[in-house]
Amino acid sequence: MFTRVMPAALMLLFSLNALGTEYAVPPISLQAGKVLPAKQLQGGNFKVDMDVNNDGVINLYTLNTDYGRFPVESTAGLRIRIRTTP
Repeated sequence: MFTRVMPAALMLLFSLNALGTEYAVPPISLQAGKVLPAKQLQGGNFKVDMDVNNDGVINLYTLNTDYGRFPVESTAGLRIRIRTTP
């Protein structure tokens, strides 16, 4: 019985240890000019920072306007923000 219980207990111990460790994905750095069309890089009252971070799924932009700097998550979100910037 000991030979059956011990391997099962060790497997449980190692699996619980694996649950406690987090997997960290390093951010990916991109250039806005390579991922956006030219008309979305800058306009009359906005400009997108050239440095874009990606968390492995979503691009993270910084939008500069006359009203300040705004972080924007996703390319779709950036399109909406640009359209609604006065």
